[in-house]
Amino acid sequence: MVVGAIVVNLVISAICLYLAVQLRRIGRKAQKAARSIEKAERATYRVLHRAPSAISTAHRGTAKLRQKQAALERQWQATQQLLELVSLLGRLVWGRQWGRKGGTFNEK
Repeated sequence: MVVGAIVVNLVISAICLYLAVQLRRIGRKAQKAARSIEKAERATYRVLHRAPSAISTAHRGTAKLRQKQAALERQWQATQQLLELVSLLGRLVWGRQWGRKGGTFNEK
């Protein structure tokens, strides 16, 4: 009877030892995973904590570029209108000079 109790205790102890070893392995893997996650979080923070100021700076730059583009568009339209006017005046002046009226030859 005593031998049976000792055997049962040894079996239970072996099972407990096996479980302790497995739990220790799982704990090490969990610690390694936690360290990796922490490292990734720190790296992400280093990159992203400057993002709001960079985004606002880029937004201001974009707004300035849009204003410049609008001004250039107005200048472009004014230049086109001026060139059209010069072209029209040139056709009127040169057309009369060479005997043409409104871009067509005068038939006399």
